[in-house]
Amino acid sequence: MGKNRTDFIENNFSVLYRKTILDITIYDWISCAKYHIPSLSVPECAKSFLSFNNIDEGELSIDKIVKTYFRIQKELFDEQKTKP
Repeated sequence: MGKNRTDFIENNFSVLYRKTILDITIYDWISCAKYHIPSLSVPECAKSFLSFNNIDEGELSIDKIVKTYFRIQKELFDEQKTKP
């Protein structure tokens, strides 16, 4: 990751800055849930996101949430690989 929190923020700010608020919220929700309860799967976290926010699965599918999470995660990892 880097030497400290500031390095992490500088490395990842450009990726997160280009995302919508919904994308960031989805990524944050799933990351936090998996941090606190590692046994949760990403689809389970997506279901809890929909339930907590009173969003119908017809409006935002679990599959789309899962894809959003993994897309942002991949972009963050790719961004860190290119930084010194």
